[in-house]
Amino acid sequence: MKWRAISLTGTVSFAALYFFYPEICDKISLVLIILLGFAHGINDIFIINKALAKNNKLNIPYRIMYPAVIAVLFLLFVYAPFVTLCFFIGASAYHFGEQQFSGIAYHGNTVVKTGFLFFYGLFILSLLFYFHKGGFLQSVENLTDARLHEGLPLVMLFLSFLGLFAFAVFYALKSDINLKSEIFLLVIFMVVFKQLSLISAFTIYFILWHSIPSIITQVTFLYGSLSLKSFKSYFHKGMIYYVACLLVLILYQVFNVMDFQVSFVYFLASITIPHALTMLYMLNNSKSKTLKSINQ
Repeated sequence: MKWRAISLTGTVSFAALYFFYPEICDKISLVLIILLGFAHGINDIFIINKALAKNNKLNIPYRIMYPAVIAVLFLLFVYAPFVTLCFFIGASAYHFGEQQFSGIAYHGNTVVKTGFLFFYGLFILSLLFYFHKGGFLQSVENLTDARLHEGLPLVMLFLSFLGLFAFAVFYALKSDINLKSEIFLLVIFMVVFKQLSLISAFTIYFILWHSIPSIITQVTFLYGSLSLKSFKSYFHKGMIYYVACLLVLILYQVFNVMDFQVSFVYFLASITIPHALTMLYMLNNSKSKTLKSINQ
């Protein structure tokens, strides 16, 4: 079965479960983000090791640079939270679009591709922000102490739609994208995002449409095939990094360094940005046909 069909089935099933058990779904969502959301970035260093296997001069510096970037980003969130949050949203937007269309063959201008992927991801995020603008604006205030105008989510949604539409016209001419299928998916996302809570709506996209497909892509890149053994190796190899991430988050709570929501978002953002750069490098340098077909 195509992965998108599986993701769509999971989306409808989770939305149906939410209709009957909303509070349970919200709790499940948080668990899924911690288990699979964090996990989809635990093997970045091993991915770069393989990608740079023929260039040892870059390999060692990257091992040092990766954790350093995470630390710097976390500090930036503490001392310049609003600017860093904007950068995080922008990086996440492109990263979401990149994974969503990693299985689509494109033979056109790089600027068009970059613009399309960025505005697609930004439109997805803007849908979440618009349908849950109260929670979004309150979260931004909690994270950055900045009080934004309540009309901002609508402006973001409008501008991201214009950008997506403009780039989609040119992207479609040079790719094998199925526009009818993509429009159908966006309608599904709109309905689901509107009906579910912010955390559950975000989890549906972040886990079912991003993290799990990303893990499959990474396993294929690292081991050449998908099997129970390769998945075990993937999680076993990255376990030390995963445990380290959880320990840092737990310690922040034990010593009451900062609010859970704040530390959770700061930490997620700090590991997301270097992970997005790693995936960009991996997808742009991989020649595997298997990788290209995963999200089709």
